[in-house]
Amino acid sequence: MAFAVYHMEKGKGGSGGIGRHIDRIESKYGYTTYEHSDASMRELNKEFILNEHCKKPLPKAIEDRIKEGYTQSKEIRKDAVKFQTHILTGSHEQMKDIFSSKTTADKWLKENMDWMCERYGKENIVRFTLHMDEKTPHIHAITVPITNDGRLSAKSYADGKKALREMQTDYAQRMEQFGLERGVERVGVKHESALEYYARNKKVDEFINQPSIKPIEPKKRFLKTNIEEIYKQNQDLHQLVGSFYEKLKKQEKTLEELSNANIGIKHQNKGLVEEKDRIVKEEVFSLTSMYERELYRKEEELSKQKQIFNNPDKLIGRADEIKKQILEQEYKGLLDKLTTNIMAKAQLHIESGYKIYTPNIDEWIREYAPKEELGVYNPWEAVDIITNRERDAFETKLHKDIRAYEEQLDRKKQEVREEIKREVKIEQEQIRPQSRGRRR
Repeated sequence: MAFAVYHMEKGKGGSGGIGRHIDRIESKYGYTTYEHSDASMRELNKEFILNEHCKKPLPKAIEDRIKEGYTQSKEIRKDAVKFQTHILTGSHEQMKDIFSSKTTADKWLKENMDWMCERYGKENIVRFTLHMDEKTPHIHAITVPITNDGRLSAKSYADGKKALREMQTDYAQRMEQFGLERGVERVGVKHESALEYYARNKKVDEFINQPSIKPIEPKKRFLKTNIEEIYKQNQDLHQLVGSFYEKLKKQEKTLEELSNANIGIKHQNKGLVEEKDRIVKEEVFSLTSMYERELYRKEEELSKQKQIFNNPDKLIGRADEIKKQILEQEYKGLLDKLTTNIMAKAQLHIESGYKIYTPNIDEWIREYAPKEELGVYNPWEAVDIITNRERDAFETKLHKDIRAYEEQLDRKKQEVREEIKREVKIEQEQIRPQSRGRRR
């Protein structure tokens, strides 16, 4: 099980000591804080130049960044936090595994750099250095807490232990892709800084190097190795305890989430049941209304059919009336045409008689006029009488023809009535069984 490690400390005074440790520079007194490092691996260390301040000695870099970014009118307090130190790494074995692949190592470095830039601003990072000459690969970073509005405020970046724990959680989430997870929060173990650890080792070395203890020089390295091993075991034990505690917290959180989800599902189910009941009621009401309307329509239709069955004469009369209108229109046109033709022929015959008889009226009278009428009337009156008689004969024939057509029309009407009665009777016989089936 591997853990992500992020530690941050505030710096108020001088930064020369941490600067010499990061940059691997001896003090003017020949004292160093990196005796434990492997000089043969030092060339693998790497400094990342994120801005111009990264090229300067650390004290000057911090001072210049404050001058550059601080825009407030009031003077900076002497006890103000002027810089913050950061250590970014992980469990030893996992870090060795990460750096066994250059691609993975470069990706890990970039992810750490991006996280620091997002948190503190690229312009505020005056050191970002990878150390490969110590036991576990790690990054040292130094930031100056200048805010966007030109204040020097460490609280704006990490205000208290709670904020630091949140940052450690956020950092661990970014490192999950590399097989690193968060350790346990607040296990009661006091953190020992790197400088404190190195100082403690130095005191051990000074004690061992005393003249009275030189006879045990062969055991010096063994004792130092044991101290380092015990320190590592303590760190591993701390991480292991933290891991179990973290798992317990995750399980408690999961249990709480499941409980809340169960409550939510119950509320959701209740809402779904209520919604289902509402939809069913609406559907039932809609279907009931539709069936009621359809039933009413069917009843109206059945009522009309009953009226027809109860009063077939009315249906026959209506059909008779319709067909009568059709026949009357048909025969009226035929009768008008016939009358016109007869009248035209009569008129033509009368006019022809006048044309035939008028030029030879005297001869016609002598030859055709009855003798008894000639003795009573004068010749012209006899002509009128004869002409009128002819006309009356034509009119009589005309009226006789008209009566014949009217009788023919009446016969057609009667035939239509009989046909309608037969059709209605057939329809009644077809509908009645269906009506009896509905009543059942």
